[in-house]
Amino acid sequence: MLLTLSGELDENSLCDFEAALRGGPDEWPAAVIVNLRGLTFLSVGGLWLLTAVNADRRGIEISVVAPPRGVRRGLAVAGLTEQMPIFDTVEEAIVWHERSRAGVSGGVTGAAAPRRIPARREQAS
Repeated sequence: MLLTLSGELDENSLCDFEAALRGGPDEWPAAVIVNLRGLTFLSVGGLWLLTAVNADRRGIEISVVAPPRGVRRGLAVAGLTEQMPIFDTVEEAIVWHERSRAGVSGGVTGAAAPRRIPARREQAS
């Protein structure tokens, strides 16, 4: 499942995101790619939801694509950059998920490894 977010993920849009992420009451997709390229704001509630779904995976592989700088910082503070793969493109995430489901690891041409993106610390001037 590919979820592409844009604008702000805040309390006004959180329920829609949760419904899309979980599918239905008894439906859990095998893999979820969350494309954050167009996201401008990620609320604490959005971070909590990603953290909760990541912790309660039920066999779901979750990955994140292209979080903008401010969103990436929030993911790092929540510890999610160490818990789920982060990719530069949707295509890289798709290839990684396909390889993962097939049990393929390392050294496959054209399949990028997940990239851990640390939060950048601001230097005091």
